[in-house]
Amino acid sequence: MSEQIVDKIEYFRIDTFLPVKINAVSSIMRKGLKAHITKETGLKPVVINISAADISFKSYKKYAQDDILEIIFKIPTPIETTLCVYGEVRKVWKTKGNHYQVVAEFINMPEKISELIETYIFQWQRRVLFNTQISQKLGFYALQVSKLIFDTKLPFDIFIKDRGEIKYLFGDGLPFNSLTQEFFEEKNIGSVLIRHDDKPLFDNYLSRFRAKPKLFDRESLVSFRDYSFNKGYYHYIDRAVTVPHTEINFSLFTENNYVFETVVKASTEEPVTIAETVGKLEKGLFIRRFDLPLYRTYLNSLDMPPSKPEADRLKIIVLKEHIKIIMRELFTDPSNRENMAEAVGIAERIVECILRHPGSVYTLLSLDCNDFYLYVHSLNVAVMSAAVGLAMKLEYEAVLKLCVGALLHDIGLSVINDEIVNKQGKLNKLEYEVFKTHVTEGVKIIRGHYGISPESLSAVQDHHENMDGTGYPSGLSGNDISVFGKVIAIADAYDLMTPGSPYQKRHTPFEALSAIRKDLHYYDPEILKLFIKILTKVK
Repeated sequence: MSEQIVDKIEYFRIDTFLPVKINAVSSIMRKGLKAHITKETGLKPVVINISAADISFKSYKKYAQDDILEIIFKIPTPIETTLCVYGEVRKVWKTKGNHYQVVAEFINMPEKISELIETYIFQWQRRVLFNTQISQKLGFYALQVSKLIFDTKLPFDIFIKDRGEIKYLFGDGLPFNSLTQEFFEEKNIGSVLIRHDDKPLFDNYLSRFRAKPKLFDRESLVSFRDYSFNKGYYHYIDRAVTVPHTEINFSLFTENNYVFETVVKASTEEPVTIAETVGKLEKGLFIRRFDLPLYRTYLNSLDMPPSKPEADRLKIIVLKEHIKIIMRELFTDPSNRENMAEAVGIAERIVECILRHPGSVYTLLSLDCNDFYLYVHSLNVAVMSAAVGLAMKLEYEAVLKLCVGALLHDIGLSVINDEIVNKQGKLNKLEYEVFKTHVTEGVKIIRGHYGISPESLSAVQDHHENMDGTGYPSGLSGNDISVFGKVIAIADAYDLMTPGSPYQKRHTPFEALSAIRKDLHYYDPEILKLFIKILTKVK
């Protein structure tokens, strides 16, 4: 009987948070590893999912499958004990928040250590059950997860409403950071509950930690890093879709000197009607990444203006906004076949839009960004490339293939370290060599999918080749470079110069075209003439 109970408990798993420290074990140190009790210090609380057989956690750091990890964590019951266990990475994948989800199976686990973990899990489940049961008699205060403050520990217990029942989730001390926020997002938890008795604790928490936004310091590496990290939690939108007098249930933000500030505060519980002043803001608008489903619903619900020109323009902008969301989803998970198929289908919508409304090229572009956003950049390059392809009198099918290649030209960046892709400053030599691999990585990703034409693939492979042979990855020159690669190279260079950033002055369209003219030895002169003819109309 006892063996059956142990087998059953082994597969119990819980969501909790514990003080944790994780180290990768080098191959030469793997012999003789065995879980044990330790007195290690310097542990930090992390949300984990744990059973007696394995552990799953989110990480800022990428681990590889079959890596061996030293996992040190402190369990509070039955007796506070710090354990050092070892786990072999079985699964690892990139999350929507650009973190890594890691699943590691415990190895070399003595029975004594396994029993300690099993007992802790069992007692935690009892605690959850007890607190859930007594919660039915208590009063609660609901608060939006968005009101919680990053890099703080929550001084109150957290409850959620699950299928109509109030359920205990976490005890006090929960670390609230980007990993915890993503945990809530993945479980579709937009609001949590705290006991009414804990409301003073929450008020005190807000007063202690709600400081004025930190100013961006151009001399500080910390400011650069914080900004690069934070911008991943926002999604750039076209302010033209914030139609006055329409209702939104998501907040709007603007970026002021590289600090994100709230413009309109809204939620599903407290929707807000958009004022006419919002669409007139000179700065770009953003929403939180986890509000994208709400934003999509909003886009689909917009009423078209009675004037046909205005209605056509709004339809094009709504199309652009949908495409940006699809491209963001693709870059988050480029292995997903549905995402790839949807992205390929976008090309036809772009080309049809330009054919039906030649002036739509300028409406589809987003050239007023203050920084580089991969999903915006890919759409811009695709629109410009399609317009040039049509101006070259290419066949319709050829323009579609060109547009697909342009949409996917930087898909390899999805597997390059975010600290390199989003670095606010010049890459060093080693970083640049890593960055250049995004071309071959992109080709690998595309070859893993069906339905991408060889011509689109060559566009991705050749978009960093130069006419004089100084490009990469193959050092091709002249006619050895595909026509699609030549087109995308110009569009790519132009779009990388027009957004500003903390370390780079924003170029006007005229300045960007002038800079490209100076580097004429890199580009095909005939294609460049067509490109300039199209882009000189951009203001």
